Amino acid sequence: MRLPLLFVLLFTATGSIAQLDGWNKGKGVLDLAFSASYQKALAYYNADGEFPIERTRNAASLFAAYGITRNLDVSVGIPFVRSGNVAGLQDAQLFLKWLPVKKGGFTAGAGVGVSTPMTNYGTEGINAIGQQAIAFPAVGILHYKWSSGLFASAVGGYIHKLEPVPSQWPLIVRIGLARTAWYGEVYLDKLTATSGGDYRGTGDLAVASFRQIGVSYTRVGAKYYKPFAKRWGAALDVNYAIAGRNADRELGVSLSLVRKFSFGK
Repeated sequence: MRLPLLFVLLFTATGSIAQLDGWNKGKGVLDLAFSASYQKALAYYNADGEFPIERTRNAASLFAAYGITRNLDVSVGIPFVRSGNVAGLQDAQLFLKWLPVKKGGFTAGAGVGVSTPMTNYGTEGINAIGQQAIAFPAVGILHYKWSSGLFASAVGGYIHKLEPVPSQWPLIVRIGLARTAWYGEVYLDKLTATSGGDYRGTGDLAVASFRQIGVSYTRVGAKYYKPFAKRWGAALDVNYAIAGRNADRELGVSLSLVRKFSFGK
């Protein structure tokens, strides 16, 4: 079963591995997507708890995923982010996903990638759209699908970031149901900084630049995909950050329009 693109980029200053999951595109299959998202910050998590903040972010992205072989996919994402009165292209992402182990309903493999800023956007201030981080994610992927369509998966590993931006440990756990006519999942997305200072930090946790801040969050969400034509579909994602460090407590909504292509068939 070849599933449609189920990617919704999380526009944060941390980078994301959300496009890495336990499904392959299939050789010669290309998915193109345009996504638009809205994030409303309700508070800001700092080292001592949280404090009120009012901030909204709007974003749009173009995304492509292509099946090079039966087990190997390549994907590219290009986001444009607006935060308050600041807007610009953020960090482009390139990933390879290899899932060579397929036995019954079990699938396993790995993903590697690179993320790099596309513009010289500012990193300081409440409306900064990123940390100008050059990042190299590497993760392992475990996935199991039952004959009923129920599935569970986990993606986790390490995101190495060039100094002074702190590196991070990512983890995404998904549980869902994949049907021919629709797809749904709930997920936990957790990102933990390995080091770094704090916003308004003191002593050893003080920072000279926002690029030195260690960003962590725990987000829960749900995603639903529905095809509405032979090669068209739409995905809705709703998520909420329930915990964090140097990150917004925010509600996010994203809508994606997907177009599928098949080559060599």
